[in-house]
Amino acid sequence: MLYPCSKKQSPHLRSVSLQVVSMCLVSLALQPTGVQAQSVTNYAFSQTAGTYTNITGGTVLISGNNWNNQVFSVTPLTAFPFLGQNQNTMYVSCNGFLTFGTAPAGNNITPLSNGAGYIGAISPFGANLVDRNLPTSEVRWQEVGSEIIVQWRDCRRKIAGNNELFSFQARLNTTNGTIRFVYSAVSNLDNSTAQQPQVGLRGANNTFPANVNARLIATGAETWATTLPATANSSKLRFTSTNPSRSPVSGQTYTFTPFSVLHPRSFRLIPVQPSVLEYRRPSPQYPPTEERHRPTHGRTTGQPLEVAPLIQVHFLPTVTSSP
Repeated sequence: MLYPCSKKQSPHLRSVSLQVVSMCLVSLALQPTGVQAQSVTNYAFSQTAGTYTNITGGTVLISGNNWNNQVFSVTPLTAFPFLGQNQNTMYVSCNGFLTFGTAPAGNNITPLSNGAGYIGAISPFGANLVDRNLPTSEVRWQEVGSEIIVQWRDCRRKIAGNNELFSFQARLNTTNGTIRFVYSAVSNLDNSTAQQPQVGLRGANNTFPANVNARLIATGAETWATTLPATANSSKLRFTSTNPSRSPVSGQTYTFTPFSVLHPRSFRLIPVQPSVLEYRRPSPQYPPTEERHRPTHGRTTGQPLEVAPLIQVHFLPTVTSSP
């Protein structure tokens, strides 16, 4: 935007004008880009290689050879910020996901596309799962540092004759609201294409894409390391030994980060030509943009004027409490 200026001003007034503009831009820098993500679509997604390590502390919700469609209420010591509220209770399903607000039905195996009334769902592997009939088969949760970790260990898809074996975790950061899914390697991957998992986040309803942020692996070149954005609330990740065979390698990690954590603002004030002051506003979501202001007759030396060091502000989630 260009602002007209008067032609007659004293050097003192010109200096004051520059100071005012600088203060305004710094004020803009200190304004948050928004409170904690109010929609699951406001979470950035990344997929990286990492390390999978079983947790062994905390609380075992179920173990052995008797888990099938159970749902457990869990109350961590520290609330988790999700969609603008501190969630003090979560409901863990043996079918590879957890919800907030209300518990899912035991036979819910499609947590993202299901129209149930829970206010949110976090699904690292939403499918019909059962134990692998081993002493180590279990669903467990533990609070470690700033993370609430829910673990499904040594399980398999509920398919007749299926002897596959895998584990995975949902790791919820109570400080900044970041959500990570971490997977083990898979043994004896079955050739069935039934019970393909839904992976991602759901908000207060299953409207796509407004309230579902999910991933997709179809039959193309994409893998568990290169998933695609979902095309519907029912999108799933291919998990089978049938060609094209797809499954995660040990340590495969998916991260969902609220944009409120990603959006620092930095400003740079540069009179790029007489009477013109320029600042740049970079964003990880959008390409850099430039806006020009003409605040009276600015400095005419042509030398850069910077607010140094560049201002970078990280905004943590602003939340309210819910039961």
